[in-house]
Amino acid sequence: MAKKLNDHYLNDRYDDYEEDYYDYADEGERNVAQEGNVRANVWAVLRPVVIFAISVVVVLFLVFFVVDYVREKYLEPVNMNDTSTVEVTIPRGASLSTISEVLYENGIVKNETVFKFYTDFTDMGSKLKARTYELSPSMTFDDIIYTLRKGMNTSPTNMVTLMEGQAAEDFVGTLEEGEILTESNAGEYLRLCETGEDLTIVNNELKRVISENKTATEKRKYALEGYLFPDTYEFYRDSSPKEVLSKQLNRFNEVFPSTFYQRADEIGMTVDEVITLASIIQKEAQNHDFEKVSAVLHNRLNRDMPLQCDTTVAYGLDITDRLNLTTAELEAASPYNTYLRTGLPIGPICNPSAAAIEAALYPDEEFQDEGYLYFVLEDPNPDEEGKLHLAYAKTLEEHDALVAQYKPLWDEYDRQNAQGNG
Repeated sequence: MAKKLNDHYLNDRYDDYEEDYYDYADEGERNVAQEGNVRANVWAVLRPVVIFAISVVVVLFLVFFVVDYVREKYLEPVNMNDTSTVEVTIPRGASLSTISEVLYENGIVKNETVFKFYTDFTDMGSKLKARTYELSPSMTFDDIIYTLRKGMNTSPTNMVTLMEGQAAEDFVGTLEEGEILTESNAGEYLRLCETGEDLTIVNNELKRVISENKTATEKRKYALEGYLFPDTYEFYRDSSPKEVLSKQLNRFNEVFPSTFYQRADEIGMTVDEVITLASIIQKEAQNHDFEKVSAVLHNRLNRDMPLQCDTTVAYGLDITDRLNLTTAELEAASPYNTYLRTGLPIGPICNPSAAAIEAALYPDEEFQDEGYLYFVLEDPNPDEEGKLHLAYAKTLEEHDALVAQYKPLWDEYDRQNAQGNG
């Protein structure tokens, strides 16, 4: 059997090779580790920079998205392609909030709050002027602000007082005398009062009235009657009937606060019923005892009794020159005849004052609790203070006695009035 040779030289060479190999391997691993450490150090430096850059890109994208959304949703015109115009009246003394609301209600801006903030930001809030404008849904905020800022009208103005308790037809004569309306456009004023069409109506209750009146079997004489608030106005002499009516309707909205809406709900009446009742109170009481007359009318309504008010019958029959009505007139079929029907007439019979509206909402509680159901006019001629006086009764017998007492005064008043008109 051959014996294995022991070659010391070869063993030494192998040992040296093995040692060099491992030394080289250790050095490679060290180099790899060092390279890894360098890369880690570089990434540690670059990582926050990369994260910051990505964050900036994301924020810029979000900002761009939000700005684009806000611009499209709120800042752009309502409809760039709609160049038609809408007649918009900015009432005298209106705040920026009111102006913004009017523009929104008329479809001129997409959001009233955004327009208000934009106008405030551009420092134009106090520079917008009251008058009636022709505005378009295609207008930008800057276009609108420029128009409302420029809005001076060099036409002369006249002050006109539209009296409490007058009806739409009475207003026409006053407006013509005040050189606001002319003979040629007075008819347009009444046409608009009759239908409410072609007007921008903000009041939701009046919108409902106009809508229902279009299809009703029994129609009101004038859909806007009762909502044309009587007041002293300054009108441009070249005002259109629309401009005049817009001012009156806007004024009504100002004098009928949210508390009145709440009170109407409390007593179970619609706003229109309140205005209708107020118009009767105004005509019956003239300028005295609004709350007591309201108490009587509320008592009759609560007992489902006919109101039996001559003023409602006279309005339906266009009678304006006398107090006494004939039996035939009292029996004439009319949606305003409160002798032939219970409850309120179909609508207001005049345009009541704020005091009459408040009285309709808040009748004299003590008088109401005492159960008064009748009242009559005493002397149709006002006293030295310009007031008319009424007499009240709880029973029909008491009422008939009052009628017998005061009717000679009414007859004499009608005779004198007829002679004066003749």
